[in-house]
Amino acid sequence: ETKVVDVRGKPLSRGTAEGIAYAKFKAHKFSYLNVTAIGSDYVGKGSECGFACVNIPSCFSFNLAAFHDMHDKVLCELLLSDMYNNSDKLVPSQRHHHYSIASTCFKRPCQNNGKCMALYEKNSYECVCAKGYTGMHCETGE
Repeated sequence: ETKVVDVRGKPLSRGTAEGIAYAKFKAHKFSYLNVTAIGSDYVGKGSECGFACVNIPSCFSFNLAAFHDMHDKVLCELLLSDMYNNSDKLVPSQRHHHYSIASTCFKRPCQNNGKCMALYEKNSYECVCAKGYTGMHCETGE
């Protein structure tokens, strides 16, 4: 299920010029991005975690506990990276859900082990090709 906070069709916009920050997050149920957190706290709702991430320029995703604790709170971990830059660190979890900013990288457009780099504010991406491959989607072998 995708939780959406979306304005003008862009998946991410940050800044104070218009007094609004927003992002569209995609839930990856029972997954955990195993990278260092830039901060963590207990929140009442997952949306509080999303709003916290959007308001920190270096935050690009978050892990959220799948179940509430005895105080009816869930642990929110704000992350410096995303599942596209660290796909090898996205692991199955029985206790967490991972939320990443929606991206065209989700469709895995890069071929031949190319890495998809999300360009969130442009709703686009770039492929970083593995050695020996070129092209927009790393489709051409050298």
